[in-house]
Order: sequence, then C-alpha cells, then structure tokens
Amino acid sequence: MKSGDLVKIKRAGIGVPEDTLGLIIRCSPTSMLTAKGLQICEVSPLGTHRIVRRIDWDLEVINKGS
Repeated sequence: MKSGDLVKIKRAGIGVPEDTLGLIIRCSPTSMLTAKGLQICEVSPLGTHRIVRRIDWDLEVINKGS
C-alpha cells in the first residue's frame, strides 16, 4: 500500500463505519510491527476532512494510485 491508493476500511471505528471508502495519505512502518511486515496508514475517509489511522490488514485496496 502507498499514498494515493483508494481503500475500503474493513474495521469500524467511531464515526467511520465498516466498508467506508478512503484515500491513503501516508503509510509508515512502525518499529514494533516491522518484524511482522505491518504498516500503519493514515486514511482520509471520502466525504470528510478527518484522518484516521489503521493497520494495513484493516484495509482493502480498491484502486491503486499512480
């Protein structure tokens, strides 16, 4: 996953229901999760001005960005 990818958020959160579409703003590996190959991604749900953080396994890529 990388910046610009359109994703579906598979884990609900406060104000962000399951299966919400969003745009990845930034992904960065964390030192704790790097050994497992995980990333924490900042996602902007479509239609909002919010940014939420999700682990990459909670996201499903719909369309890859350029």
